Amino acid sequence: MLMKGAELEPRKQIRLVNRYVNTQQYSDDRVGLTTGPGNEWETLTEFLQRGGDCEDFAVAKYFILREFGFDAEDMRVVVGREPQRTTHHALLAVRFENDVLLLENDNTVRQNGRQEMYNFVYALNENGIWDHENKD
Repeated sequence: MLMKGAELEPRKQIRLVNRYVNTQQYSDDRVGLTTGPGNEWETLTEFLQRGGDCEDFAVAKYFILREFGFDAEDMRVVVGREPQRTTHHALLAVRFENDVLLLENDNTVRQNGRQEMYNFVYALNENGIWDHENKD
């Protein structure tokens, strides 16, 4: 995948990485669903060996795109709250060509301006953490 992707233009690399990572096994690790402490973030190697849940998918996409030369400042793993549910969801946001693309686990790539599914709580990358909660 890395060799094939190296020849593609950046937008196609984003779609390739999204599709490739989304073929991995989904495994929910929230507290109460496993015997471990719950909601552990996998390393890329761990994820590729045994799968993971939404934050693991987002982190894997982040590091593979870094291998393709995408700048860390143009990417964030974002965690949002789903208004209709009490759960949180993580996905990768990539700033690209004056837009922000949101890479989902179902192979969709949403443009940030067309996103109403999540209230973002925080974002992170290797350089920092950003709080998105509304301040009263």
